[in-house]
Formats: sequence, structure tokens, C-alpha cells
Amino acid sequence: MSGYPGVWWVEGGMAAKACASFEFDTRVDGVAVHVECEVLNMGVVICNFSVGRRAYSFRLSKFSGSGQMPFIAKFFDVYTDGATYGRLVRKKDIPDALLYQSPTQKIAMLERATRDVFVCLSDVVEKHGREIINYAIWHRENVKDDDTYGWTICYMTCCAVIHADFMAGAVRYDRVGFTRPKDDEVAARRKRHADDNDMQ
Repeated sequence: MSGYPGVWWVEGGMAAKACASFEFDTRVDGVAVHVECEVLNMGVVICNFSVGRRAYSFRLSKFSGSGQMPFIAKFFDVYTDGATYGRLVRKKDIPDALLYQSPTQKIAMLERATRDVFVCLSDVVEKHGREIINYAIWHRENVKDDDTYGWTICYMTCCAVIHADFMAGAVRYDRVGFTRPKDDEVAARRKRHADDNDMQ
């Protein structure tokens, strides 16, 4: 175990490839769901699962890139079990926090956060049902409490719901295209509109 600031997914360079996996069982919309997760070497977690007859894939990326250290700091504000997740040490004279974490503890942290996303998903489905995508869009645009771990989990859940079209209706629509009306049709529409206004 070593302590180092900043980037903590350095294995394998910049190319995205799987470096670990985990799975768990949970409930969504009152249904038992088996979730299989793959951790990419840059800290992104891909979650594959099915609800009913539809398969979904959530891509959780707040654990990587510029969101990495803010996420880690928020995680350790909530989960303090050093034996399971490692330690984040903050010192006044060092601008960056030092993260002491083994590869096993990294995966444990990502698994815990991923499970929390699915707890949040279950809560949102229970409250909003089939309106979950509308809620997710509303939440992303209106709830701006990004200093907490809870907000981060809800935000990740909403992003995943939107990008996966989670529980979206299986409605098919006829395509509506625009064709420019002919000049005589435009004149007829204007005359009808003028006649309608005269009658009022």
C-alpha cells in the first residue's frame, strides 16, 4: 500500500481495459436484479443488468478523470473503514490529500459506491416509477448540492438512467419530416388564418 496524491488508476496507461470485476444482487422496482460490473483501468465502472425483459448498461464515470479526487474525498467523508477502503489523509501543509489504498481497497470502494447507485436507483423508481427519466433530467438540471457524497451518488444515478434510457417506454413513433409547402398552399393557409381572425 502506498500513499500518493492525484491519479490512482495508473495501471495499463491511457487505453481503457478491464482490470477487475464484481457482481451483486439487488432489487429494482420490487424485482430481484443481478448486476455484473467491470472496472476499467481508468476507474470507470460498467454495470450490466436486466429489469424485466430489457437489458441495460450503466457507465459510472465520476470515479475517474477530474471527478476522481473530489469523489474520493466525499466517499471518505461517509465511509471511514480503513481496513476495507483504505485511508485518505489530509494535512494542512500539503495541498493534495494522500490516498493510502491497495488495489483490493480501490475495488471495494468502487463496489460500495456502485451499490449505492443501485440503492438510489431503487429509491427513485419507487417514488417516480415510469417517470424516472423525467425525474433524472429534472434532478440534473435543478439539484446543485455537489458538496456531498449523497448528491454525487444521485447525480451519477440520474446520468446513468438518462444515458441508458432506463425504463423508457417502448413506444414507436411515425417519423415527422418537414417539407416546404408550395406557394399556393401558403397563401391558402394565410387566407384561412385571416378569415379565422375576422370571425373573432
